[in-house]
Amino acid sequence: MKAAETRGSLITGAADNRMMVMDVMTSFAIDGRVAQEALDKIGITANKQVIPDDPLPPVRPSGVRLGAPAGATRGMGEADMQRIGAWIVGALSRRKTRAR
Repeated sequence: MKAAETRGSLITGAADNRMMVMDVMTSFAIDGRVAQEALDKIGITANKQVIPDDPLPPVRPSGVRLGAPAGATRGMGEADMQRIGAWIVGALSRRKTRAR
């Protein structure tokens, strides 16, 4: 399950450096700080990230930055990364539901 297929709006791809920025405000109606905390609870490290033309302040940005270099170093392939993407989308979707 790819993030793009499950509502995750990627601002940047990961082709060159395996770093991605996701607009979590548009995708899940949560800010980057909330997304960072939700992902931390399931053991995935991410950082809140300002996105281009971000309407939110830098301390509460609309994006979250994710990286995949550690997975690649450990020999993870595309199927593994898709599984992790599904975990990310699941955690952020559940966080949105609980926040209401």
